[in-house]
Amino acid sequence: MLLSVATVTAAAQRAFADVSGKWLFSVATPDRTQESIMTLKQEGDILTGIVEIEQLGTRNLAGSVKGDTVRFAFSIDMQGTQLDLRGAGLLVDKDNFTGQLELPSGMGMFPFTAKRQP
Repeated sequence: MLLSVATVTAAAQRAFADVSGKWLFSVATPDRTQESIMTLKQEGDILTGIVEIEQLGTRNLAGSVKGDTVRFAFSIDMQGTQLDLRGAGLLVDKDNFTGQLELPSGMGMFPFTAKRQP
């Protein structure tokens, strides 16, 4: 029975993690790894914030957190074309989540990691 209690406790801690704070967001593209800073604010299951992308500036993001699943979306301007990016990931623990960033129009999906910053 002790194992079951420990499993339930671990699941409950993951389910109620607050992702508010600053995160190092790293996306692995075919050319290189692109790092950005995400500053997130979670209120209930609503997620808002900004992503700071070198050479592209600061962009607003919005999304949700349900259990251990984090979803978000933001737009970037690439040479006059607006691209709407969507991400979905799973919390590994309270300071890490991983997932996929989807680019529009079949441009691909790229793995990402996010690590909470002090």
